[in-house]
Formats: sequence, structure tokens, C-alpha cells
Amino acid sequence: MESRPVIIGSSLTGLLISNALSQQGIAHVLIGGDRPKIQPRLGESMNEGASVALWQSLGLQYQKHFYPKSHISLCNGPFATMLKTGSPHRCFEKLSIKLSDRQKKSGLNRVLNSLSHLDRSEFDPEFYDDTIASRYCELIKNSQVSVTVDAETDRVTKIKYETQGIDSPRFVFDATGPRGIVAEAANVKTDYLTDHQRVVWTHLSTATKPDPQQIWWLNGTNLVRLDRQADLIDGMAWAIPMGKRLSIGLSVDAKKYPSSRLSTDDLVARLIWAYERRGMNISKIFEAQDHRGADITHRYFKRQRAFGANWFLAGGTYQQVWFPTSSGVSTSTLAARIAPQLIDDVSRWGIYYQNKMAAFLPFHEFLDDMITGEPWQLTSQGFHFWADWTAGSFKRVASDLQIQNDEADSKKIRYALLKNLGMAIGRNKALQFVVLGSIYSRVKAVSNLEHSSNALQRFYFVPWLSKISDGISAWPRYWLSRVRQLFRPKVEMQYDSQTLRFEPRQTTDDKLTKRAA
Repeated sequence: MESRPVIIGSSLTGLLISNALSQQGIAHVLIGGDRPKIQPRLGESMNEGASVALWQSLGLQYQKHFYPKSHISLCNGPFATMLKTGSPHRCFEKLSIKLSDRQKKSGLNRVLNSLSHLDRSEFDPEFYDDTIASRYCELIKNSQVSVTVDAETDRVTKIKYETQGIDSPRFVFDATGPRGIVAEAANVKTDYLTDHQRVVWTHLSTATKPDPQQIWWLNGTNLVRLDRQADLIDGMAWAIPMGKRLSIGLSVDAKKYPSSRLSTDDLVARLIWAYERRGMNISKIFEAQDHRGADITHRYFKRQRAFGANWFLAGGTYQQVWFPTSSGVSTSTLAARIAPQLIDDVSRWGIYYQNKMAAFLPFHEFLDDMITGEPWQLTSQGFHFWADWTAGSFKRVASDLQIQNDEADSKKIRYALLKNLGMAIGRNKALQFVVLGSIYSRVKAVSNLEHSSNALQRFYFVPWLSKISDGISAWPRYWLSRVRQLFRPKVEMQYDSQTLRFEPRQTTDDKLTKRAA
């Protein structure tokens, strides 16, 4: 019997688990591939849980790969919206020193101020080298791995690679992503959450680092709901700045936009065009493309269970949801955080993990409705979007803090308050606007796509006093828009490619009248 735990897969998930076991002095076997290449990767934008967890576990040596995330913007239809997540003037270097103090308990302020992006293109290779260098880690380079699971005992009984193998492993972590070697051997059913998505992404670069104090969108995650009326394609796009690099990508329906219709380069070109039409002049700042765009087809999914008698499906092997949740790295860091406990009590911590992952499913459905639905037509849709986003974030933060502070079963009032606050925000409209005003979010209707950036720039760099007044006025502005809807017929807006403006959608009768005139 192999007494050491075995990790299958040297993806970021596998490396994080290996690093966590090494920090606890647990000898283990890592079956994986070669050193990752320096290339664009998914997962640069992290949610609140992953941001703090990685600061705590990795320390200052990887500081150069982290970048502050001070906002999340979303352009949807004729609306430019933003949620501020931290001060753009905070000193990330000083913050990192405070965050490296593991004796200090994490709190809400610490979570919000540490929200970050991670440039994985260079982080992954460096982290790979450091992880396999540990005296507790034995690396077996092999990608041709097969697993035998005994159906009666639900145990992995053999791991085979080439002509060799491991008999009766003590514990097995499956970090092979959607492939799910152990999941397949154990006949774990997969529930698919979406149709096939085509995801294209790449990195753009510049020789000199642009000044984020002058350009608002260099300070955070920028999302665009692509609209066939305005962008000629439907989908979801992101632009994530990381110093001299910009990670850009989009997700579209694979059936509607196959590679035979639009090539990878075509989609990248349309992606950049979509942002520049909204006033974000990407090509003027980032002039070179680091690598040819990556192009994959996949489906978001959830396995029906995450563990067996001596095995565990970690991170994206167990569940993958819409990328705007920024949950990819988060699910991996949580798996690594509880890896030592899983070995000793897989039933308890496996159920714990499944419950934490289940919290992402409502957020996935919430985003899926926005991404696959029609572009927004009402101001209230934007307010409701950020209110629901904030409510879900508070509940997740409470759970994240418990595990990061080694208080998973704690009944402390501060965790209960955060969870209850999240539930209250989801139900109470008045409370939504108090919270949205204090953390500062904005929903601005624009008549022209190009006005989107100007509207958000003025909002992002707004003086402190104006911020308070704008937050207070959010509540009456919202209800004023609702009252107007009662006394004004609903008019849907569409983008006019000739006038470059959002105009009322014409009915058939309107078009006939216009032609007759």
C-alpha cells in the first residue's frame, strides 16, 4: 500500500494542493506533466475568497504577479454600470505586508482591500518550479494515467501509468479538470449547466506600463454583454489589466459561432472592436498580441458528488460555472486549504466542500440569465443586478473568512452577521440601496456606445463628497424610474448602426408609416 497521498494532475489546482500538503509536512506523490509554458491562461480575475487565501498561503515572493482590482464594470445594452470594490489609491505593496501576517485574523475590510487579479502566465511556471522542489513532493511526469475504482468499497485500488503503477493508494486527489479521471472510473454522473460554449482569449502587451490613475478601466475587471445589434455577435466578454498586459476574451454559443464561421483571429478582432466602440481604446495602449488566441469549446458542469472512500474531485474537476463569478481559482484554493483534513476525514470535509461549491450555483444561474437573456432595457435591471451580486458576495465572504481563519465550524457573531446581511440585502430593496450607496455602484443610461467610458470615468474618479451624494440619490432615482414606467409606455431600445445611437425599437407599423412619409 502507498501510504502517501497521490495527486493526479499538475494544473494550478494540483500544484496548490501539493503546496498545501508540503506546508503541513505531508509527503505525497504528484503525477503530472512538464513545466507550464508562459502563455495566456484563464482565471486572472479572482473573487474575494481566492484573493485573500492566496496572499495568506503563498507569501510575498509572488507579489509581483498580483494586481489590485478596484472595480467591476459591466456594459449591457444602453447602460454603463460599475461596482467599486476598493480605493484606486490604496497602496497594494503596503497591504501585502499586512496580509502576509498569518497571525492576524481576516476581516471584511481586509477582504475588500485585497481583491486582486493574478497574472497566471508567469505565475504558473514559477509556482510549478517551487512546488516540485519541495522535499515532501515526489513528481512523476506522466500524462497517460488510468485509475481503477472498486465499485463495492468506492475506493481507488490502483493507479497505472505506462508500465508502472501504485497499488492501494491511501488517498487520491483528482485535479484533471473536466477530464475527471477518477470521476470517470467511479461512474460519477455529470450535470451540464449550459450548452456548449466557445471561449477565446489572449493577452495583449505594451512596452511601457500605462498609468492606471489616468485611465479608469486599467483598475479592475471590465465586462461587456455583447449584443448582436451593436457588436454583430451575442456573448460575454472580459478585459482584465495586469501591469503591462491585458487579458481579453469572450464566450459565445458554440453552435451559433463555430470556427467555420468565425476564426479565432476574427473573434479577437471583434472583441477589441467592441471595447473600443465603448470608448476603451485598447489598441492605442496595448499594441502587441503576446500569443495567438486560445480557442476551446466546453460546457459548464457540476458532478453529482465530490468524494468517495479515499478520493476527492478538486476544483474544476468537480464543478465549473460561468467565468464572471471569478470562481475558478477560488474553488482550487479552497480544495487546497482543506486538503490535509480531507485525508483524515473525507466524509466530513467532502460534504463541507460540496456545500461551499453549491453556493456558486445560484450565482451561476443569476449570471446565465443576464448573459443569455436580452440586453437590458430598464435602469432598474442594472440596480437589481448589482444588488443581487452584492447580496451573494456577502454570503460567500462569510464562508471564505471562516475557512481562512481556521474557524470552519465557528458560530461567531461576525460570520452570522455577514450571512444574514447578505440574505437581508437580497430581500429588502431599501437596504439594497443603502449598501449600494455605501460601497458605491452606478447604473448610467447612455445614448451612444462611445459615451460608456466617459460615464464610468467620471464616476470612477468622482470626489468623495460627490460619491456620498450620488449614493444617497440612488434610492429616489430608482423609484423615479419605476414611476415613469407606470405612466409611460414601455419602449424597447435597439442600437442603430447608422446613427451609432440607441433608438426606440420600431414596430412593423412604425416602419410602414416612416416609409410612407
